[in-house]
Amino acid sequence: NLLLSLVTCFQLATLNAQELLSQADALYDAGDLKSVLQSAELYAQQFKADPKSYEAAWKASRSYRQYANDSKEAEVEGWKDICK
Repeated sequence: NLLLSLVTCFQLATLNAQELLSQADALYDAGDLKSVLQSAELYAQQFKADPKSYEAAWKASRSYRQYANDSKEAEVEGWKDICK
């Protein structure tokens, strides 16, 4: 019973991680500035929960870079601070 409970918890954690990454992927794919930032925050949240997640790490980096580039290109107020 204990083993079954542990396996179920692990499966839920994996499912939740995959759901979070899928949500972040959809936000990134939306492509607008707000969605890209939201995706970066979700990827970072997943990386914080699982520091060994290579996927969450590189996708967070990609999203933050894209957010900075898009902010600069659109000359968003405060873009210089965003790009630091």
